[in-house]
Amino acid sequence: MAAMRHNMTGQVNVEVDAGPTQDLNQVMSDIREQYEAAAKKSQKELDNWFQNKIQAATGVNGAIYLSIHNARLAAEDFRKNSSSSSTTTKTMIHVITETTVGSKVVSSSTMGSETLS
Repeated sequence: MAAMRHNMTGQVNVEVDAGPTQDLNQVMSDIREQYEAAAKKSQKELDNWFQNKIQAATGVNGAIYLSIHNARLAAEDFRKNSSSSSTTTKTMIHVITETTVGSKVVSSSTMGSETLS
């Protein structure tokens, strides 16, 4: 076999027709641009979705806040009216009590003087 190998030595020329070579840096640049465009589009869609959710939540929270605020105002007005009514009632009871007690005193003193005379 060694003899055959020795006889087969020689030179071989091979020519290959290769297509035009691609600039791999340009290919990577194109891929990077496509990726960045997709990422930017995705980020914009996410921002829009988030803003819509925030606006919806703000609208709901605003309505709830307004309802709570109105209920507090109504409760405060009720307390003021209740306190005012209570004060008025106490004053009227006091006046009635004083008038009744005063008239009894006047009646007793008048009755006492009539019986004495």
